[in-house]
Amino acid sequence: MRVTNKIMTNTTLNNINTNLTRLQKLNEQMSSGKNVSRPSDDPIAVARIMSFKTIQSNQEQYDRNMDDAIGWLDTTDGALMNVNKVIQRVRELDIYGANGVIPDESREAIAMEIDKLVEEMAQIGNVSYGGRYIFGGGHTTEAPFKVNKDGNGEVESVDFIKSDFDKNKLNDTYKLEYEVEAGVNMNVSVGKLTFHTGADGKPGLNSIFSEMINLRKNLQAGNGEEITKAVGTFDKLHDNLLSEIASVGAMSKRMESAKERSFNFQLDLKNTLGKIEDVDYAKKSIEFKSQQAIYEAALMTSAKAIQPSLIQFLK
Repeated sequence: MRVTNKIMTNTTLNNINTNLTRLQKLNEQMSSGKNVSRPSDDPIAVARIMSFKTIQSNQEQYDRNMDDAIGWLDTTDGALMNVNKVIQRVRELDIYGANGVIPDESREAIAMEIDKLVEEMAQIGNVSYGGRYIFGGGHTTEAPFKVNKDGNGEVESVDFIKSDFDKNKLNDTYKLEYEVEAGVNMNVSVGKLTFHTGADGKPGLNSIFSEMINLRKNLQAGNGEEITKAVGTFDKLHDNLLSEIASVGAMSKRMESAKERSFNFQLDLKNTLGKIEDVDYAKKSIEFKSQQAIYEAALMTSAKAIQPSLIQFLK
């Protein structure tokens, strides 16, 4: 087949355009810092990048969940430590009040301090984190404890605000869970008898509030035997509380471990994604210079090849 001047010209221009396209792609990659900018660049690489970015986005959400859970647990731990201080103080006052030789005025002063401690305990019970009440059981959007006073201004009772949940009482086990990995949930609920509230929303016979109120009344009435018996009751309440504090501490450690695993996983994920998506500038610079030389050589060669001379025309 005879190779005409037109065929040679078209072939030469096609080669120039091909080299120019490669050069432009390398320039675009170096400018953007990305190996692929559109699906047509590398469909397989784009599919892998999208898959990894979905995983990355999910992991970032898990991180936010863990941050929220850690904040919840820190708030819970702080509240329980404050409860511990109140119980220890009540126990000290109980032991002092059980002393039969103290005057009535001192016993009344102890009773009044305990009355104030009941209110303080209710305030601790109404602590919240992020607009949710820590000790609200299954009902976290409303303050769980309400203090009722009598005509003398003394605390008569502390009610637990019920909700429509089937098991909305604090001596049930609640599960406030956070998803920290795909299909992995961690419970951060305070599940034991922190305040010992009864099922009907009223303080049960063994609630912290009712025990404190009963102690105040017995101090005011001078019931020495009941005052002495209350020491053992507060010891048990204190033991339950220490168990709760230990449980919260264990949850916090688990959450911190999950957070560390997430950090390492995201670091590996970022490195893997970078190898696929990010440009290796040293390598691309060499490729760019090489392609630029090829393109310039093609231009020079083509200029000579497609410029017909008078002799070629006469032939």
